[in-house]
Amino acid sequence: MALIRKDVADYLNISTSEEEEWVLLGYGFESLDEEPGAQIDTTCYINDETTSSSVTKYETKFPYVSEMIPDEKGIKNLWSTGRNHEVGTAAERDFVRVDMYDPVSGSEGTYQARKFRVSNEVSKFSGDGGEKLKVEGSLNAKGKIVQGTFNVKTKTFTATQAATQSNTAKENTVN
Repeated sequence: MALIRKDVADYLNISTSEEEEWVLLGYGFESLDEEPGAQIDTTCYINDETTSSSVTKYETKFPYVSEMIPDEKGIKNLWSTGRNHEVGTAAERDFVRVDMYDPVSGSEGTYQARKFRVSNEVSKFSGDGGEKLKVEGSLNAKGKIVQGTFNVKTKTFTATQAATQSNTAKENTVN
């Protein structure tokens, strides 16, 4: 059976102190997509008629559209970045994408997850007369992802791998 959108949960750390405060980004969000943004290097060698391509990096982003609901802490936190014209580290957050379809055996409420450091790019506040106000933007990944698990009851992320890219490149290296 195909997965549906609710099988992937998104959490944002809205804390401004050392103590984390993870909130679910769900109610009020019309969309929160993932665009891995694979970048490639393409070369056509002199003895070939076709090109060879290699993935060289990723420029991951998570575009979102939400209604402006002040009682939803995650939405208000994202909105405030644009409203207050926050830049640099003030516009950065920690973001976790949780695979609700992939539970960790023997650990109730814990699922496989990926943690990203993101910059919140608020691109638009909109709403015509009589319509709901909306916030649109993109969470742009900074650096490398951290593989791990997330407990949705305690709202705790635990890293299971250091912040590195996939080991696939090492496995596919030709000596």
